[in-house]
Amino acid sequence: VKEIKDNMELTNALITGVRSSKGELLHYYYSVNGIKYEGDYQLYIGYNNANSLVNYYFPVVYSKKHPKKRKVLIHPFDFEKYNIRYPDSILWVKNLILENEH
Repeated sequence: VKEIKDNMELTNALITGVRSSKGELLHYYYSVNGIKYEGDYQLYIGYNNANSLVNYYFPVVYSKKHPKKRKVLIHPFDFEKYNIRYPDSILWVKNLILENEH
């Protein structure tokens, strides 16, 4: 977290798939300087709800020194941790999370 906060850059990650594994794992990728990075984000909102996020873009903060160090911002707590306002364009996701989180 400290490395990202000290060297923070922002881009967008595309959610490309979801699978169940002690909650739902959202698979995503993002690119920095033409290099593609991939990862998973765990969320506990049910498979069908998580699947509704596929093919949507979400902000990702990363370290400009080490772009592999990143955090996709989906949950309201993620935005708070990095002191970033929750975007109006994805408020429907915030509501989905708060109504279905378990």
